[in-house]
Amino acid sequence: MDSKTKSILIGIMMTAASAVGFGLLPFFTSYAKAAGFNTWDCLAGRYLGSAFFLALLIKLRGHSIRTDGRHILKLSLVGIFAFGITSAFLLLGYMHAPTGKVTAIHFLYPTIVMLLSAATGREKLKAVSIAAAVVSLSGLLFISIPGGSGSMDGLGVLFSAASSVTFAIYVLALASHDFTELDNSVLVFYLSLSSGLFFLTIALVTAAASGHAAISPSVVPPMLGMVLLASAMPASLFSLGTRRLGPTASSILSMLEPVTAAVVGAVFLGETMSGSFAIGLILILIASTAISLSKMHSPSIHQHGAKIRREHLHSRT
Repeated sequence: MDSKTKSILIGIMMTAASAVGFGLLPFFTSYAKAAGFNTWDCLAGRYLGSAFFLALLIKLRGHSIRTDGRHILKLSLVGIFAFGITSAFLLLGYMHAPTGKVTAIHFLYPTIVMLLSAATGREKLKAVSIAAAVVSLSGLLFISIPGGSGSMDGLGVLFSAASSVTFAIYVLALASHDFTELDNSVLVFYLSLSSGLFFLTIALVTAAASGHAAISPSVVPPMLGMVLLASAMPASLFSLGTRRLGPTASSILSMLEPVTAAVVGAVFLGETMSGSFAIGLILILIASTAISLSKMHSPSIHQHGAKIRREHLHSRT
């Protein structure tokens, strides 16, 4: 196996692992709320905790979190209005619908990424990409077919759809030159810090206006899980995977996230899955495999192999 193919395979594995990590968010959020946290507390704790963990990691590696003001401003805007707000829409969506259905609608975002990429000239539409997107969306529709426990109201649809738009914007921003030139840990640190401070402000204002329920020490384990397994690790892996695969391929591969969310909902949160879930799962895995193989044999990968290797050396977490 040559180094370019190996780099692509690593990108595929990173993106798949990040999808599983993000899919665990409903599990940790459920237990954090049971211990007294509200939505804004969860978001503030998730992102500030991630920023602290990444800052510690950067320090242990002997690197610096310093970057120029131009980067900090752009990272803060993307962190708040794309990276962070996506999680807010998802958590609000979970209040109005089962986790699997919310995450399924959220995964309209690969199609939005593909269309925006084509419209801006970032990537050319290919037959395999279009087919994979159609198959993936078909799989998500099967997962969303009414059945099992829980219903979905209008707000659930609205919040889920909004999350797909904001995350598509984040994916495209992640692939821009301004961000790919940054160390990966530094990139995710600033995204997490800006989001955390934003949600901490909302949490404090909300607490001052309406009071706050008592918080149990039992909130610590789910928050640690949310910070490490559902935030810092998957965000870092997704960023690294996108650098290697591009925004469209990484988006489609991330469709393992709704599968994870649906399984978590069924096993840990008392949600039941209909028989159509298995069909949806198979379709999503077929699409993910197809787009992965296509990306590995894409000419653009070979043309930019040297650039990928340079990024691989300086962007490890």
